[in-house]
Amino acid sequence: MHEYKLTRSNRKTLAIHIRNGEVEVKAPQKLAQAEIDKFVGSKADWIAKNLAVSAGKKEQRESFTLNYGDCILYRGAKYPITARPSDRIGFDKAEEHFYVPSNLTSEEIKSACVQIYRMLAKNHITSRVLYFAKSMNVTPIAVKINSAKSRWGSCSGWKSLNFSWRLIMADDDIIDYVVVHELAHLTEMNHSPRFWKIVEKVIPNYAELKERLRIISEKLSVEDWDYNAEKDYLEQQEKESEGGVKYHYGSYKSILSAKNGMNLYRGCTHGCIYCDSRSECYDMQHDFEDIEVKTNAVEILERQLISRRAPCMIATGAMCDPYIHLEESLQITRQCLQLIEKYGFGLAILTKSSRILRDIELLKRINTKTKCVVQMTMTTFDEKLCKIIEPDVSTTAERFAVLQEMKQAEIPTVVWLSPILPFINDTEENLRGLLDYCVRAGVKGVIFFGAGVTMRAGNWQYFADKLDVHFPGIKHKYIQAFGDGYICNSPNNSKLTALLKSECKHHGIICNTDEVFRYMQEFNSR
Repeated sequence: MHEYKLTRSNRKTLAIHIRNGEVEVKAPQKLAQAEIDKFVGSKADWIAKNLAVSAGKKEQRESFTLNYGDCILYRGAKYPITARPSDRIGFDKAEEHFYVPSNLTSEEIKSACVQIYRMLAKNHITSRVLYFAKSMNVTPIAVKINSAKSRWGSCSGWKSLNFSWRLIMADDDIIDYVVVHELAHLTEMNHSPRFWKIVEKVIPNYAELKERLRIISEKLSVEDWDYNAEKDYLEQQEKESEGGVKYHYGSYKSILSAKNGMNLYRGCTHGCIYCDSRSECYDMQHDFEDIEVKTNAVEILERQLISRRAPCMIATGAMCDPYIHLEESLQITRQCLQLIEKYGFGLAILTKSSRILRDIELLKRINTKTKCVVQMTMTTFDEKLCKIIEPDVSTTAERFAVLQEMKQAEIPTVVWLSPILPFINDTEENLRGLLDYCVRAGVKGVIFFGAGVTMRAGNWQYFADKLDVHFPGIKHKYIQAFGDGYICNSPNNSKLTALLKSECKHHGIICNTDEVFRYMQEFNSR
């Protein structure tokens, strides 16, 4: 009789599993040993046959290597691995190939490819989850990518969906089936007839896809993707280009600050020429446009929300816009807003982007339960000037349209009129135009630090270069007027501040900065 490992549990039947050349028998707690031995003996031929198959697969797995020029699967098709003379890794959609640094060993190539797969899986699978979740009327708390070898997906009791990065190798319709399968578990945490009816409603041919999934599982079972390489691209130098946007991951222990502030990204791609976040004092150890994504931000936030003694207002910080370009694909902000709604917290969110309208229904639900304040930054009424000083984000007119949408949805708004750049947009005409937008949008408050801008090492150099390009002669004016000073107030500051206070008082708009912040920090439970 074959040797075997015995595992007893509360199960009612006997079962034999062959894994990695070993026999495991699962048996009921109180079943007699003689009965178990008799069962195993009766399956001797089946065990011998499957041990031989397992040995063959083991041999194939041990001989599995990757080299430049080899083709590997991505969403059902095979693409070659190519070498590039840099440390970057990724998948080139246009050229249809994976790329990794040159001069890597086979193990290092495997390591790099696994990290690429993880990135691709995170982007594609998360987007499919959000797509199907809407039609199935369910809301997962998080979407995680793991390294599971025997499970394509799983759903936790906390409504967090987990998917193996290996799933990204399968055809798109198979990926969709697994996604729908796990989303169905948010309604039925079992495989009852009701569960399969939920799946069938969305994927009528699910039975066929289950069989195809079994076939691809068999094929991949002979590929050993475990690696022994010194470089871990995911933690050390993982980079990807999504629509021309570079990003990488960084490890963090916390998402919320002591005062419940939240920045989900570091860096920005809006291109604002005056941005203070470029300053050296923030110690950003990467290019400003190479966005640092906080690894497991959603999971960390959930733990911190649960640990709070009572709900409060959660505010996004001014260091990075939560609706940068990358948010379209990663949807980390959206997942965090879902958690804020789930646990009954309030929200004060600041952006320059009309991408926030994607989440307006979610914002409405938060505002119904507690309070949601949408903050919008506006600096210039002149649309042409806006495209120069804030080139890669929504124009002022588009931001005004967002404010109108929020007014229609009865979501309170606050506008940051900042910065007002000396010698560029520090005019009465500009301020009156912006205030007119505020009045028409029915904003609750305005944050105005005076007509001016702050400059430090790091952001001054970038700003000065842009002044030379777009506003010849203005850099010299700044140097003459402000030298290396931090606060650069406009010569028109007093006049513009008086105008703003007068107009806000006339229209019932709060403009005392402390009062506006108190309003946004005040938590309401409805």
